[in-house]
Amino acid sequence: MYKGFNLSLNSKELSNFQHYYKIGEENYLKLKKPIDNNFRKFLFSPTTIDGTELQENWFPNLNADIFISHSHDDKQLAIAFSGWLYENFGLIAFIDSCLWGSSDNLLQGVNDNYSVQNLSPKLYSYSDVNYASSHIHMMLMNALTMMIDKCECFIVINTPNSIQKYETLNKSESPWIYNEIALSKFIRINIPDRFKIIIESKTFSAEKDTPQLKINYNLDLDHLTKIDSTFLAMWLKKHPTNELEALNYLYKLK
Repeated sequence: MYKGFNLSLNSKELSNFQHYYKIGEENYLKLKKPIDNNFRKFLFSPTTIDGTELQENWFPNLNADIFISHSHDDKQLAIAFSGWLYENFGLIAFIDSCLWGSSDNLLQGVNDNYSVQNLSPKLYSYSDVNYASSHIHMMLMNALTMMIDKCECFIVINTPNSIQKYETLNKSESPWIYNEIALSKFIRINIPDRFKIIIESKTFSAEKDTPQLKINYNLDLDHLTKIDSTFLAMWLKKHPTNELEALNYLYKLK
């Protein structure tokens, strides 16, 4: 990763939303399909799942320019924004739900194969579910780390769904957004070669009357450059057609 941005954006500020969403959805499904396919072969091992091999094959040969972090409730906005990036700049965006959406399916598959305690009614072993969950989520966190490290640019879509403002603090109830923003701060800075040349450098459900568990995390956003829809319009107006030059302009404009 080279640069990170904190983008304030809503669907109304993205003109031709449905058009860009369609483009983004096509790319999203292209990226997601190999992820879904690659872990299916690991679900039916008779004894032991090879966790190392599973992680290495979670997203083989996926090349993306920008990692988009977003709230689950903003998935359509993230997909439309990725379509905007692709049509206008030729930039490929990796949307984080490609990973954690697949991890939910993987976890369900693991639990259906290894954690069922009783078939009728279908019940799961609490300890087996926790064991499976800890492994899948650890693998997901490692996969997210590798993907953020691999992408040149990191953008978090800042909406009330993803980041809440409490006086002087930014908070989030999403552990994945918290983790991704923390990773974007501490992960190595990888200067693109073109700059080096220039500068030479669903198992259990709670009853309705059960209190909903909420956990939030303080977010440090100072290392992410603030941008908004006005900035996107300026970027679109000034950029050249080459995707690498488009990223260069993105960095220079701020």
